[in-house]
Amino acid sequence: MVNRGCGRRVIVGGTRPVRDAPRRPQGRIGVISDTHGLIRPEALAFLSGCNLIIHGGDIGGSEVLDTLSSIAPVTAVRGNNDAVG
Repeated sequence: MVNRGCGRRVIVGGTRPVRDAPRRPQGRIGVISDTHGLIRPEALAFLSGCNLIIHGGDIGGSEVLDTLSSIAPVTAVRGNNDAVG
């Protein structure tokens, strides 16, 4: 290690010790799309335990979003098969 004045240190060769960063809780994000009004039980099982669900479009009806919101908060985009409004 070389001290370059002004209190800055530059590492020369070797590795720099890593400080123990505080651990952040890890989350799980589920991504689903093209449900077209049908959510298979296998998809629901896979999404269980997610902290957030993103639906990528072609939802097929508000019932799908209601079902997904019972698992975790949902962010969705409208697909080309989804009605406006």
